[in-house]
Amino acid sequence: MGDLPTTLKTLKCDGCGSNFKLLLENDSSHGGSLVERLTLWSCDSLKVVPLGSFPMLKSIYIADCKSIEMLYIPPHGIQSSSLTSLQSLFIVGCNDLMSFPEGGLPAPNLIEFHLWDCEKLKLLPE
Repeated sequence: MGDLPTTLKTLKCDGCGSNFKLLLENDSSHGGSLVERLTLWSCDSLKVVPLGSFPMLKSIYIADCKSIEMLYIPPHGIQSSSLTSLQSLFIVGCNDLMSFPEGGLPAPNLIEFHLWDCEKLKLLPE
């Protein structure tokens, strides 16, 4: 699997599962760092959403990803520890979602947050 284009602004994955993780691991140019809109739909084998790979995100839409357990941001690194551009977060039908990043969601400009049908979620992010 190749690198993401450095000009990519919108990334939509439907039924991608583990291929999404492989795409990010193989993205040596870090093209994902410029993505502003991320949509994950029916990615049932995906367990972790690595938000640190997308520090320029403005919107995230995750739907019907039944196996996602957590949104993850690496604890080290300035670029990966903040989502200052993030304005909207939608999570729908992610039954196994249990947690947000430890210490909360570093998104000071978040203006829209929608959460539906996430049965195992115990706490909202700080």
